[in-house]
Amino acid sequence: EAVKNTGLQFPEAYKNGEQMVQLAQVIKNYENASFCMLPFCHTVEGEALGGSINYGDENYGPRVKEYVLSAPEELLILPEIDYTAGRISEVLKACRTLRDTGENVVLEITGPFTAMNVLIDPRIVFKTFRKNPNSMHAIFSKFQAELLRYVEKAVSSGVNLISYADPSGGLNILGPKMMEQ
Repeated sequence: EAVKNTGLQFPEAYKNGEQMVQLAQVIKNYENASFCMLPFCHTVEGEALGGSINYGDENYGPRVKEYVLSAPEELLILPEIDYTAGRISEVLKACRTLRDTGENVVLEITGPFTAMNVLIDPRIVFKTFRKNPNSMHAIFSKFQAELLRYVEKAVSSGVNLISYADPSGGLNILGPKMMEQ
């Protein structure tokens, strides 16, 4: 509803920084919010680590296309995120542009379970979590370092507020025992 008469093209509006700016402002105005929020999905971090994304359209946003990894050990050898390329770079550019025009900018950052869910079947992750907690500790450390780097880049891009969520790592999915761990 919010984007009907904007002329924005999808899925380009999810990938191009200039269109992200327009989309964020349209949504802000439509919702009568005091801030612009980016990105429009929970796939940016996983994609930046090599995930395969179906960008969707104005009705159904970006989501996992296919898993690119098959073993948890592969998560440990992923290269660091390149914040100067790809959609994650476009998100950061959009944040800077919005901030430079006086907007308050909220960046949604996705936690490790959700980011991994873009890369590998979550059943493999949960099985590893139960059977090899030391391996999962190393994986979490890697993701923690990447997320902290992302926060630093976001702050440098003028983001006012970081919103952190890990929907795939919620109690309703993990269960009480794994959540406690």
